[in-house]
Amino acid sequence: MAVGKRVGDAMILSIESSCDDSSIAITEIATKKLIYHKKISQELEHSQYGGVVPELASRLHAVALPAILSECEAWFGSLKAIAVTNEPGLGVTLIEGVVMAKALSIALHIPILPINHLKGHIYSLFIEKESQLPLTVLLVSGGHTQLMKVNLTPRWKRLRRRWMTVTVKALIK
Repeated sequence: MAVGKRVGDAMILSIESSCDDSSIAITEIATKKLIYHKKISQELEHSQYGGVVPELASRLHAVALPAILSECEAWFGSLKAIAVTNEPGLGVTLIEGVVMAKALSIALHIPILPINHLKGHIYSLFIEKESQLPLTVLLVSGGHTQLMKVNLTPRWKRLRRRWMTVTVKALIK
């Protein structure tokens, strides 16, 4: 086991593969402390095509995710769940993360937590912090740009969507 890796505390391993970044994180449940995080970008591979090529992204996830996961083995004994992005995103890339999560779930006998990619962006505000809800969030994530009212309950309210996408596109240009 490498120096700095703690075993024994309850942790969640999170997998993100909704588009062109392969990412795995380990979070301590009690403290919300980020124990490990690694992201491998595919920006260079897709840049020659002028945008993300879904099938290429999927193949690159199939290589990158296992490489990242191999760095996490020391924490496997402390994992209580596998969180995985299951929507929205590119179907062929989401499958890579979900398949990995299912394999880990079976091998480690722990549950899978399906995570909405957009809600994941919002929940990331509270890594190593207590949540401060309710709040209003401007979520800028590609075609999913929206203004959200985030409450204590699981049901959040979308305040605006379409006009936000148009506004953000205008600002970018």
